Amino acid sequence: MRQESPVSLRHLAAGELTDNMIHDEGSGFHYKFEYDRNNLYLKLAAEDPVLVSKIAYFGLTVWIDRAGERNKDQGFRFPVPARVAGRPAGGSGTQAGVTARRAQEGMAANRPGEGSARILPEKPGALLERAEEIELIGIYGSASRTVKIWDSRIRVSVAMVEDLLVYEAVIPFEMLQRGFDPFTAGGQWTVGLETGHYEPPAQPRQVQPRGGSPSGGIGQPGRMPGQYPGQYPSQYPMADRARIDARGGEMAAFSRPSRLWMKLEFAR
Repeated sequence: MRQESPVSLRHLAAGELTDNMIHDEGSGFHYKFEYDRNNLYLKLAAEDPVLVSKIAYFGLTVWIDRAGERNKDQGFRFPVPARVAGRPAGGSGTQAGVTARRAQEGMAANRPGEGSARILPEKPGALLERAEEIELIGIYGSASRTVKIWDSRIRVSVAMVEDLLVYEAVIPFEMLQRGFDPFTAGGQWTVGLETGHYEPPAQPRQVQPRGGSPSGGIGQPGRMPGQYPGQYPSQYPMADRARIDARGGEMAAFSRPSRLWMKLEFAR
């Protein structure tokens, strides 16, 4: 039977959600940890549009290293990215696969002057509402398995409150280490956050014919926007060049993951 969502933050206004959270400026994440004898509680928030879109489209992995280092042996991924290893998760015919394929095609087109709202086919909130799978990594000795969120003992939920993404996870200690009691064990763990990211499709190798490229004239290779930094075809006015530069910066942000590692100390 499907669980009720564990998120307890939705009744608050967006401005109140981050009041008691720590903000990491480098990654853009707001976060907060709490724990009792049985569970670790993780609350996150994100307001940067690129960070929100990366979580919604390409997933978020929470890594937990009980040695206090930055190992990626144990954790979970939610939302599960719609595109994994170049293929839409669940098959290209699923809604997630169709959404992912459209996002990949739109971003690959990289049309000058179009913002991410035009290139990404759906708003993050609409995509997050359909997130119903969690990937368990290194839990109970299993390398990786994906289950429905209502079948998982790790309870997770994500939602949009105004323009703010809010995320909450309830993680039983028993799933990470049998018999662990934070009040007697003490020690320090590390928790990592890592978004997925856009992976541009491989481009075919171009071979320039002798005597120059047909598109660039004799002895002159053809140039396209962004192919050579600071250089543009003469037909692009300055306003378009500025939009192309901004577009390239946005694409670069989508093409790398956002990461944050945090220390979690258990007081005896």
